[in-house]
Amino acid sequence: MKAVFLFLCLGMPGLLLAGEGAVDVEVATLLQQACDRGEADNCANLAAMYYSGDGVARNRQKAFQLFERACKGGDMTGCANLARMYELGEAVGTDKARARQLYARACEEGVHMGCQAAKRLQHDGR
Repeated sequence: MKAVFLFLCLGMPGLLLAGEGAVDVEVATLLQQACDRGEADNCANLAAMYYSGDGVARNRQKAFQLFERACKGGDMTGCANLARMYELGEAVGTDKARARQLYARACEEGVHMGCQAAKRLQHDGR
């Protein structure tokens, strides 16, 4: 199994390091299998791939569903990314209140960028 490290937070481009470098269907398949086993962090990693189109066809709806699954499973980066999609109305209607709620949850669990985004939305009065 390849080691995969993926970081996508609050709209930043994904950074993927996988074995020899190329992201491919095999990696997506392994991440999907891990996600299906309930590994929330791997749901978030796969969501980031779909969000950015790294190694898979870009699919914001699939990314939204996977970030939601990751967040429900306790992955706070997944929650922050889900919040971002609500904030921007990507693959879902814009919902600033839901975005604030998810950012705050991520913040409470130590995701610094969630804190910044929650404060920004509060300050903007959205």
